[in-house]
Amino acid sequence: MKRFLVALVVAFITLVAVNLAMGKETKYPNKPITFIIPYGTGGMTDLTARMITEQMKPLVGQPMIIVNKP
Repeated sequence: MKRFLVALVVAFITLVAVNLAMGKETKYPNKPITFIIPYGTGGMTDLTARMITEQMKPLVGQPMIIVNKP
């Protein structure tokens, strides 16, 4: 029982130390979001994606890039 308690305390201390060492992560996402549209520019899919990204920009606080790759 004593070994189990010691192992439990060591595991707890290790987890706390690892958590403190990692530090706080930056707010996610921290770089622009890229949407890849598999169709040409000017189509309905492109227009829909552009409308969606305009609505999402204020919510995520990051620029959104639309890339058309037909």
